[in-house]
Amino acid sequence: MRSSSRFFLIFMTALLFAFTSCDDDEGYSLGNFAVRLATVKIGNGVSYILTDSYKTLLPIAGYYPSGYLADGDRVAINYTLLYDDFQGFDHAIKVNNFYKLLSKPIETIETEADDEKFGDDVVWIYDIWIEGDYLNIKFAYPAFFSEPHRVSLVQNKLVESEDDGYVHLEYRYNAMGDLDEPLEDIYMFFSYVGFNLKSIEIPDDCKGLKVKINSVKNGHRILTYEFNDAEDKSIDFIENEKKPVDEVTLKAY
Repeated sequence: MRSSSRFFLIFMTALLFAFTSCDDDEGYSLGNFAVRLATVKIGNGVSYILTDSYKTLLPIAGYYPSGYLADGDRVAINYTLLYDDFQGFDHAIKVNNFYKLLSKPIETIETEADDEKFGDDVVWIYDIWIEGDYLNIKFAYPAFFSEPHRVSLVQNKLVESEDDGYVHLEYRYNAMGDLDEPLEDIYMFFSYVGFNLKSIEIPDDCKGLKVKINSVKNGHRILTYEFNDAEDKSIDFIENEKKPVDEVTLKAY
């Protein structure tokens, strides 16, 4: 009996060593993960993930309630690669966690009423980048508000834009009056929004985007983004992340 137990222990130890000593060419480690912004796609009855670098990911393990997600939904997804070239997809993945995000088309200001509707309150922006078909923005907003605030990316037809090879846009924030008084001793929440660049006509020879913002720290300024510099970006996503307003303002664009 002792001999059998000893043999079983030696066998299991050898088996464990065989699995843990595999190099990267033989598969992916379940301890590795990536976090990216992506789009839910549904085709031929199959729900899968399209990353902003145009890689197709098929969830085959983990928590992925496909019935809860619609075609075109934007998500922040934490996943682990399992296999390459899997059933017509670039990768099969295990979903560790995901979070639905706000996505919007680019809208147009054509009247003074539109201008007022979109607002022009100060914004706390932590990051902006072009990836895939989206302009992605990480922003902060007050933890407590009277009614839902509005974030928008607009083409302002009320002003004449310079003909310089860029599409001129404005990031607008309507805080619904909640910023009329100074913010003191409050926390700011963080979130992401993706604006679909395919919702407007962009010339083939366009260099990129010039985005006007009303920064809480730097006032009105224009940020320039080249299409040639589009990023394949892994993000540091923390659900329900919040920080004091002074710290957020210090690091804002």
